Amino acid sequence: MKRYSKNIFSITGIALLTCLFWWGCAGRKNMRYPGPSLMPNTERNMKVAAFWISLLPDPDKVILDSQGIGKFNKTIKNELKLLNDIENYPSVISSAKFKGEITKTLKRFKRRKYYAKSNEKIDKKLLKDIEDNISLKNIQENVNVSFGLVSRYAHQRLLPTREEFYSKKDDFDFDVLQNNSLDVGTPVAILHKSADSQWIYVDGPSSSGWTEIENIALSSREQMKQYVNGQPFAVISKTKASIFLKNTLTEYYDYVRMGTRLPMGKKTSIKVVPVIIPFRNEDGKVVFGEGYIKENEINEGYFSYTPRNVIQQSFEMLDMPYGWGGMNGEQDCSGFIQQIFMTIGIYMPKNSLEQSWVGKLLEKFNKKTSYAEKIEILDKKAVGGATILYLNGHVMLFLGVIDNIPYVIHGIYGYHEEGSSSEAVRVINRVVVSDLSLGEGSKKGSLLKRLSVVRLVAE
Repeated sequence: MKRYSKNIFSITGIALLTCLFWWGCAGRKNMRYPGPSLMPNTERNMKVAAFWISLLPDPDKVILDSQGIGKFNKTIKNELKLLNDIENYPSVISSAKFKGEITKTLKRFKRRKYYAKSNEKIDKKLLKDIEDNISLKNIQENVNVSFGLVSRYAHQRLLPTREEFYSKKDDFDFDVLQNNSLDVGTPVAILHKSADSQWIYVDGPSSSGWTEIENIALSSREQMKQYVNGQPFAVISKTKASIFLKNTLTEYYDYVRMGTRLPMGKKTSIKVVPVIIPFRNEDGKVVFGEGYIKENEINEGYFSYTPRNVIQQSFEMLDMPYGWGGMNGEQDCSGFIQQIFMTIGIYMPKNSLEQSWVGKLLEKFNKKTSYAEKIEILDKKAVGGATILYLNGHVMLFLGVIDNIPYVIHGIYGYHEEGSSSEAVRVINRVVVSDLSLGEGSKKGSLLKRLSVVRLVAE
């Protein structure tokens, strides 16, 4: 790999300068302090995509063409079975699997102690009310599946409630009921309705759970299939793109996040793109109409899969807030990876562990693998903008190696900074560029020490 000419840091220097511990997708602790605006061991130039693109020997090399991407997606869906095939979802299913998941989730929340936003303990009555609303007794052995399209941004929950559950007091960035979030136009298979008819249990393309029915427009399978395959189509290229109901961009409807695919209408302006939106009518059924998005917030069709395009899209999200399971309309570490690759037409699983099963395995490390061996593998085998790095509970996009130091871009909540008597958390709460020394000297060790899987996102 091309080297950056300036000698920035040495591995020994990093260890001496910082004693940190990564606090990524799932970590929380009470002793929290603001993190730095510039991550340790990085420079200002590292915060632009062009810096990393210039390190690549061939940034415009096509990793997979459209045919290869289609095959790759089929492998994820049909062979690895990491995505739900909503278009070909069975019309009738046995309730055993999803009923078992619901029961398991209920038991988990009954067994452990959780807190509300008031910091009061979640009481048993609330859980009993939620259980009654789920109405397990009304789930038939064989379920007739219906279909729908997301008409407004929808949170997908582990239980049918707007109440927020936290593992610890004041832990407001981590609502443990938040499973995922679904953008406008997302297809879903509907399996069950709550007793109060306000919630439905749905399978989405990459996750399952409860969402409020008011955000779903009921459709036939054929309507859903025609919509998700609509041509021509726009792909959202910015972190968020606003949808307006008038071509003057004056009546706001909702926003959609990076990677969302929407069928396009007939273009009449060079500044505004009409897109087809599934609206929910008074009967709850789908009706299609036009919305309007700024032209500079979309790409007509998918981007080609090159390292340049992936890196550019990842840097569109630099400094955007972290959001556990899509909380507050944001993204966590795996959501960040998912949205980036959606812009090139690759549909990754939602879970970080499952993402580590996708693509060509370049290396799998164990506890005995040395730092030097890991860095050598990354330098020789990993491709910036096309390789993901995984450690337990966290996933990152590889950027490159500079002077024997590997760098990544990732969505991260924070990291531990070792103190005299305890380890404090430096809250980052956003997408950042960092090296892999975060955590060096702490109890669990650095990102590099804990790195276990290196995958090229390709066949």
